[in-house]
Amino acid sequence: MLAQEVSELNGMDISVEESDVSEHSGIFNNSKSLFIDFENLEHLPTNFKVLNDQREVVFSENLLDLPEDSIYEFDLNNLEKGSYSFQIHTYKHTVHQQLDIN
Repeated sequence: MLAQEVSELNGMDISVEESDVSEHSGIFNNSKSLFIDFENLEHLPTNFKVLNDQREVVFSENLLDLPEDSIYEFDLNNLEKGSYSFQIHTYKHTVHQQLDIN
């Protein structure tokens, strides 16, 4: 559903079966990118962070300037092999997603 809409926006050929879809959190990914659908989050995101398995921040971006109906894309090719924790901070809480890059 959401993954197919995003694949059309980005010109990629992605099926829902190939994607890890977590509709309640607004986070889904395929083998190349992680997507955050702002409209599916309970509260507007303020910051996005990627932490490695030593809990070190390897990427951080302020999301306050993006529109409420944005679909944020993070390129997973920027990460080395390993386990990562993705954090989406809002004014009310933090959404976590674990992902292994092989």
